[in-house]
Amino acid sequence: MNTSICHNQETFLVRLLQQTAGVDESKLNQLYEDVSTQNGVSIESLVTRSGLLSEREVAEAYANHYLLPVFDPPAESPPPIDPSVATLLPYEFCRDHHVVPLSDDGKTMEVAICTPDSLLLADDILAITHRHMRALFAPISVVDRITMSLYARQPNVDRRVNAKAAPDGNQSIGVFVIEVLRHAVERGASDIHLEPLKDRTRVRLRVGGILETFHAKSCPPIRSVVDYVKSRTKLDVFDRVTPQSGFFRLRKGEDHTRFRVRTCPISNGEKVAIRLLNKNQAPLKLNELGFSETQLCDVQDTLAHSNGLVLVGGPARSGRRTTLYSCLQSLNEAHANIYTIEDSIHWNLDGAHQIQTREAEGFDIARALETCSGQDPDAILVQEISTPKVANCCAKVAMEGRLVFASIVSRDALSCISQLSEMGVHPTPLAHSLRMVISQRLVRKLCDCKTKHTIDPTHAVRWGIDQGAAIHQPAGCEQCRGTGFYGQRPVFEVLHINSRLQHMIQSGEPIEVIRRACLEGGTETLLQHARQCVLSGETSLEEIQRLDAHL
Repeated sequence: MNTSICHNQETFLVRLLQQTAGVDESKLNQLYEDVSTQNGVSIESLVTRSGLLSEREVAEAYANHYLLPVFDPPAESPPPIDPSVATLLPYEFCRDHHVVPLSDDGKTMEVAICTPDSLLLADDILAITHRHMRALFAPISVVDRITMSLYARQPNVDRRVNAKAAPDGNQSIGVFVIEVLRHAVERGASDIHLEPLKDRTRVRLRVGGILETFHAKSCPPIRSVVDYVKSRTKLDVFDRVTPQSGFFRLRKGEDHTRFRVRTCPISNGEKVAIRLLNKNQAPLKLNELGFSETQLCDVQDTLAHSNGLVLVGGPARSGRRTTLYSCLQSLNEAHANIYTIEDSIHWNLDGAHQIQTREAEGFDIARALETCSGQDPDAILVQEISTPKVANCCAKVAMEGRLVFASIVSRDALSCISQLSEMGVHPTPLAHSLRMVISQRLVRKLCDCKTKHTIDPTHAVRWGIDQGAAIHQPAGCEQCRGTGFYGQRPVFEVLHINSRLQHMIQSGEPIEVIRRACLEGGTETLLQHARQCVLSGETSLEEIQRLDAHL
């Protein structure tokens, strides 16, 4: 048989037919052609129509392969099914997925299915019915017959069991959630919020740092949506009073996006926050991050050293980990022994040894740092300094001759230094270990539909921009969905720790004194870098004002 034909995805039945004595090879070839040309027709239907196998033989083949029972009651007798089971699983769901409920004991629901794909409906069924699915393979005609028998008396039942759902008909909860997830990925969202309001379900996406509402023709009840997400994340669906967290992934072709789910019990139900983590996305090169020319030179000079502590500060969702990974990637060569320590692996960094902490088991960041220091590392990435123990461990490992990269929640670069001091890191090891502090924020980038205008004189004085300078403002188009912004970029403040600053830190000088020394030395602040982005047409004055309000 032509091996090029064997690339078709319907491989299981094909293998079965190849192993079946007496099957004519020309019929197999015709079957492959039919599969590729007849969109919407299942491989099972084509096999039975062609006479290669009966419906019963198809069901038995699947049942034997998956070690599941076959359900095939006599056609002349009423099916041995309690009609009340139809109240648990909606007709639209059964019609769309070609399944039918058979029995229910309060914990487990038996469901007749026709194809192995239906085994993936277990999460949907758990979300809808709060029952675990026990699958039985059945001939297609049996599922059709029982579906019509169970649901015949319900209004709006389409007598054509295989008919497609109307565009405005109910859709399965799983389909709705997948639609939200894929829309979030396409929009470049960082977070998804599933929110129970008094009279409806609200879904919002954080795009470019701003929350926007996801509009759907129909939205399932929030409890069903949350239960579906929890079941897919393997959380306890029945526990609605304890915060839970977990991960799941969505695959599209060769790409997959990982989602971190966190639930929060509130007064009127459960709210869910979902963070998008694209592990396939490669870290950016340093010169692609958006540093100014001077900042980039300072960063590259620091990375040329073999030891020291490099801090990346900023609030949540400011892109700190992207910067950390980019710094680490620039060192990721054959002669470097590199480690990352994270509560969840953000990106797969080929060549690096990536460690995932397990707080519940006592394997926290500090413990992982101690472990790494005994593995002859050249560079270590620490997800976040959040405790005095981790802060002191980072300084200690850096002073031992390793390059340590760590993020810290802070307002600006000098706030990172004051926070480490407040965490109990002594001025001497802090001054001698610290090599660089990078602070960053994200601003929205103007879409290509931007328009040019002359800056208002008042704004020119306020932001130190030349009178009459040409700047850009948002307009709005289909690509940016009328917002005028498309994507984000970071603005940076890079503080290179020279001998003067090192002496001031060791002497315990007040932060304001150190700040004046930095400005005198030419350090470019966050607002100054943002201003340059305005002048270059990358962002707008509106974004500078938003940034200034948070500093």
